Amino acid sequence: MHEMQRVKDELYRLFEIEASPKEVAQIIRAFNGITHKVDSARIADAVCATFGIEMEDLRGKCREKPLPTARKVFCYLCVVHAGLDEYETAKIINRHRSTVYVHVMEVQTDWMIRPRDAKLLNDAALMCGLPKQLSIVNRHVEL
Repeated sequence: MHEMQRVKDELYRLFEIEASPKEVAQIIRAFNGITHKVDSARIADAVCATFGIEMEDLRGKCREKPLPTARKVFCYLCVVHAGLDEYETAKIINRHRSTVYVHVMEVQTDWMIRPRDAKLLNDAALMCGLPKQLSIVNRHVEL
């Protein structure tokens, strides 16, 4: 992820420390006020409950609403809060790594114009015991 690379570069520039991707993810979580890592199964349960779907639907090929949004929320929460990389997240939902990357980037950049989707993200995050994500994803809209 772009944010991870920036943090890794700054650590090296400031302290000459070569950090692993897992260490960088931990630093980002700590910076965002998240001190614990959430299990991907817990995230899946929260996403399924929020969107009223089953895990098979999340892993399936169907693109009917709300499944694409549910997959985006799942990918974002897994990469940002479970410490999984794109490969591990993609394996869980039967997708390619690049699909997970695109989902995460879309949530981080494009959701400022979709407050309804951001609210669903917040609902799933709160079910996992995480803070609201809207302040991270979208600094311009408050629900």
